Amino acid sequence: FAGCTAAYRMPPMLQTGVTILQRQGIPYAYAGGREVCCASPFLRTGQVEMATSLVTTNIDLFHEMGVKRIVTACGGCSKTLRFDYPRLARATGRTWDFEVLHFSQVYVELLRQGAIRPARAVGKVVTYHDPCHLGRSQGFYDEPRQILRSIPGLELVEMEHHREESRCCGAGGGVKANYPEMAAAIARDRVQEAIATGAEVLVTMCPFCQASFAQALKDLGSSMRLAGVEELLLESLG
Repeated sequence: FAGCTAAYRMPPMLQTGVTILQRQGIPYAYAGGREVCCASPFLRTGQVEMATSLVTTNIDLFHEMGVKRIVTACGGCSKTLRFDYPRLARATGRTWDFEVLHFSQVYVELLRQGAIRPARAVGKVVTYHDPCHLGRSQGFYDEPRQILRSIPGLELVEMEHHREESRCCGAGGGVKANYPEMAAAIARDRVQEAIATGAEVLVTMCPFCQASFAQALKDLGSSMRLAGVEELLLESLG
């Protein structure tokens, strides 16, 4: 499941994930243009009627395609698919019998199986930002760090506020759409905290966060690089 932000604004996240699946010979399907928004932005801003319409469209599509497992690179999508879709499926008389995984879980499982073996040294000092939807909402704090620590030559330094205490990127919950100046200020504050670690690269696993931080780094004139966890993983896989 691509999700709007990853598909239209941060496609390298999806391309990297698909590349790793293809290299392992893992079969997958993609609905392409038939997929609609996961409905997270509408649910978070109280637009329940529109959200329900989007959710039911996707659920019907999953059944039509014979889906068993749904994998997404977006924390907002995985949170919505895991927690909101089962509830709305029941409310609209639909069956929900799908497993939902975030790509971080897929990568960790492949590492545990020995199916992927990061071997190429990536000599960088990085700091990891915990996205709200991935961390506080779903408890995925260890998985991204396990992936980073599996990469030879990579040094992880934590920001002052991390894991449960991580600060928001400013892009979620409809804030950026309704209060863009506030969202930009929140993003700049978080990026400055990342810069203070002395890390070369700010890493995260959320397309919202990446888009928000990209603008903040530009506004601050910082030379800090922005990367996805999956991007560094693929670099190490060669």
